[in-house]
Amino acid sequence: MYWDNRRVLVTGGSGFIGGHLAASLHAQGAHVTIFDMRQPRQENFSEYIAADIVDGAAIRSAVKGIDCVFHLAAMVSVQGSIDAPEKNFAINYEATKNLLKASVEAGVGAFLFASSAAIYGDPKYLPVDEKHPLAPMSPYGEAKGHADVLVRKFGAELATSALRLFNVYGPGQSDNSPYSGVIALFRKKTLAGENLMIYGEGSATRDFIHVDDVVLAFTTCAEELLNSGIESRCSGEAFNVCTGELTTILELAELCIEMAGPGSEIERLPAREGDIEHSSGSSGKIQSNLEWEAEVSLEHGLLGIL
Repeated sequence: MYWDNRRVLVTGGSGFIGGHLAASLHAQGAHVTIFDMRQPRQENFSEYIAADIVDGAAIRSAVKGIDCVFHLAAMVSVQGSIDAPEKNFAINYEATKNLLKASVEAGVGAFLFASSAAIYGDPKYLPVDEKHPLAPMSPYGEAKGHADVLVRKFGAELATSALRLFNVYGPGQSDNSPYSGVIALFRKKTLAGENLMIYGEGSATRDFIHVDDVVLAFTTCAEELLNSGIESRCSGEAFNVCTGELTTILELAELCIEMAGPGSEIERLPAREGDIEHSSGSSGKIQSNLEWEAEVSLEHGLLGIL
């Protein structure tokens, strides 16, 4: 198997996406080191480093002997980034910069960064491609955007790629926070027989991507970078990880209720100011460069969690 005995570091490996990625790499034979402040929920890893991503000494130690870094550690709350912008910048940008420098010094083979569709802001056109201007609407998106640019600049001395993730969902996603994904929140309420809250007409659209497809995008891109190094067509590049399909929040709510069975109804609330109305991405670039495309339909993905 390709990943047999390769040493990989997954920052944020105790989180939702990082946990799935670490488990997949471990199952494929990799020696997986998880770097996270939280104890991993799963047991599919080789080593665990309990440390803060802003700890420079811990970073420099962690990357020694590593073949590939998957950098998913982040402060993910938009509201949290507004409440604590300096902390957000330290975690989402400065730590990324320090990790990149340490990876170069340690001779790491490849570096993949979990970027975000939030860096695009309110789309000027749909579907959003990688040439779309970066116009983030929050400190979270701004820090992620700066980190995305920096990761790509390092592509001249370290094989790097930034994967811009859209609305990721799947098993194990937290539903205990107001910042949880809408699918996780709808799942929690439908299983409890509670009403689903829709803001405005529910006409806002999102591009939902299953975590299994995201994991495959990371591993496929990593293999290309490790094989070809900085000469890779993917080094220094950004890729949207999305389906390209639009689903309205109302359609999602109706689908969740239909699949979970009777008990929940849709309850309408006033529209919220500042919400992005429509968001969908173009996956043409990652399809042409890596022959990757999303395989899990929304209906199939929801079957796995409802």
